[in-house]
Amino acid sequence: MAGDRRGKIAVIISGLSSGLKDKLHLYAMGNSQKGKSYTQERIGSYLFPNFEKVNVSSAKAPYYEAKLNSKCFENTIKMFDEFADQGEEFQNQIKAFTSQGIRTATLKTVDIKREFQSVTIEGLPVVWSNSAAPIENEQILNRFWKINIDESSAQDNVVQKYQQENEKLGSEIERYVDLIKSAGSEVSFILAEKNMEVQNPFADFWIVRLPSNRNWRPMITMIIKALAYSNRILRPHIGKDTILASLADNVIAFHIWSAFEIYQIKKVAGRYLDFLDALEPDHRYTKQELAKAYAKKYPEKPSISPGSAYQYAHHLEERNLMGSETEEHNKKYFFTLTCGRSTSKTMYGSDGGLTGLIFESLEMRIPKTEELAKALIETRSGGLTKYQDAECFKDVNALAKQLLDWDFLSVLGKTLEFNVPPKTGIPSNMSNASLLDFVRDDSLASLTPESLEMKEKLAKEMYDQGKSDSEIEVAIGKVILDKFKELGKVPIAGGRA
Repeated sequence: MAGDRRGKIAVIISGLSSGLKDKLHLYAMGNSQKGKSYTQERIGSYLFPNFEKVNVSSAKAPYYEAKLNSKCFENTIKMFDEFADQGEEFQNQIKAFTSQGIRTATLKTVDIKREFQSVTIEGLPVVWSNSAAPIENEQILNRFWKINIDESSAQDNVVQKYQQENEKLGSEIERYVDLIKSAGSEVSFILAEKNMEVQNPFADFWIVRLPSNRNWRPMITMIIKALAYSNRILRPHIGKDTILASLADNVIAFHIWSAFEIYQIKKVAGRYLDFLDALEPDHRYTKQELAKAYAKKYPEKPSISPGSAYQYAHHLEERNLMGSETEEHNKKYFFTLTCGRSTSKTMYGSDGGLTGLIFESLEMRIPKTEELAKALIETRSGGLTKYQDAECFKDVNALAKQLLDWDFLSVLGKTLEFNVPPKTGIPSNMSNASLLDFVRDDSLASLTPESLEMKEKLAKEMYDQGKSDSEIEVAIGKVILDKFKELGKVPIAGGRA
């Protein structure tokens, strides 16, 4: 699974929601043979013990499965490959499984004796799907968090290098077995406590900028919940099965959402957005001119035929992203109605601290400690009665400071490649180390256990020789040195007496 860090993080976040009461369903878009199924299947099979890939399924299969065990889908992940190829009856069933806020589903059918049968499924799965062909049913499409697999030329080169390594060195499953097992163990630990609730005291401090998109906020909230759930050991508990989300959970969630928000807004795959970007606004194009404009914009990509350009434009017209005019002799002209990518803006105060985030679809104001403390008082008084005497609410100011801490935000910020203000929290508040290494594919993740031992031996030898931190860092790499220091495997050179 070379590269595409954000795509991998999105799949993992969706998978982690299988341990929550509500789910974050994922739909991967992209052209054929670009890694949609591969990424979902590999991450599912490597990391999640509750994962199952379903290539083809009868519409009655879930009924008979649930007839034997009504909780057979609870806390599971079901991957349905090439959604557009599934039958209409089955797609409608998936529509029921992915309705927001629904935790049970009732299926009705007729058995082989033509007798009516009904079964209630208690606990629904996280649904993963993908398709190269566009899904025309917008009711179904809106139920999924939509991502697009990286189809860039740079990613093509990364994949080729990855393929060359497999040819030369053997299967990555065997080469990275320790890392995969370690990351899988972290996921299993996270999922050990299931059906938890997450409350977000920052809810009043962020908005969806277009409230008419009612399904967006619950979807973004599920990303926040999955992040808080994955770090529940660091989060305040207000009940046995309920935790509070932190500022870090919110900020990371918004950046993850922003990486894919354009696909929620436009509802088309990345190749259609590339097509739009090749066109000039307010300019009319024939299908031949559309193909030429695309070839001019992307000389490094395979060209598209006028017929394909026509199909692209027709699909975009159905999504209200292009318009058309037909003149005499039935000559059809297309023109863009809207184009462009999503934007983001990070706001800082005079002290250099983060004060707000603005994306195309949402914005957040970072609350001051006293404002968050007030929100926590409202959470305590307005929440469930059994939580009002929770230990963490006894000092709301201290709780507010804890929730405003960055904890491991800077690490995940680096992985996601967005800028994070200077850390304000305690460096020891770190988690998900193996999971992040699994996502990053960095120098630590790509090393075999044998080469790690050699690096550790070299670091100790250099330390004994009196070498400085910077010299050791050059020799073995900063990521590895930091990791070894964290694990206590090598002394800290800068700490010599």
